[in-house]
Formats: sequence, structure tokens, C-alpha cells
Amino acid sequence: MCGTEICEVPKVCCVTKAPLNATCVDLGQFEALRCEKIALPCLKPNECPGGLACCVALKPDGTGTVTCMQEVLCVAGEMTFVACGSEADCPAVRPACISIGSTPQGDFKVCQ
Repeated sequence: MCGTEICEVPKVCCVTKAPLNATCVDLGQFEALRCEKIALPCLKPNECPGGLACCVALKPDGTGTVTCMQEVLCVAGEMTFVACGSEADCPAVRPACISIGSTPQGDFKVCQ
């Protein structure tokens, strides 16, 4: 959900503060329209609100973030991965759910 709309690929949800608005836009317009980036931490897919994926974004220096974001944004990068509990959580472009480590909550898996 995005405001009163449901965004379907390749559209993403664009939330702006001034003016306050939520609407579906093409991914290429996201930055130009100054859409807000949501920073909700997560470790598993069920920790993100509907329509968002738990996304692991790695940096070349070995650090990274794990936050909820639009799945289309998450699979667009070479160093970004969707966190998963099983293959059912994975997008078609990266269908395998593999373990990359463990946390106090259990194995940490991403879609490959």
C-alpha cells in the first residue's frame, strides 16, 4: 500500500513531507521527486510492513545496513539482497534462500 494506491512493479511508493503525499511513481523518478527513504530496521521479512522487503545493503568496506524498503529497489543493486526465511520470500530474479550467518534469533538468510 502507498497512500490509497497499491504500487506494482516497476512503480515504487513515493512519500514526501512537503507537501505531505504518498503515491506510486516510476523508480527513475524516486530521487528527482525527493521521495523519502524509509529506514525501518529488520532481520526477517515479517518485520517489515506490507509491501516492503527486508533488504541487506552491503558496502565495499564490509559494513552495511538491514532495513525495510521496496523490493524493486533492493534487487536493483549488486550489493543488495532480500532477507528471507524460505524460498517463498524470494523474488523470481533471486529465487534461492541461503544462510549467510547466524543471529541470536537464528540463521540469517538472503535471496541469491
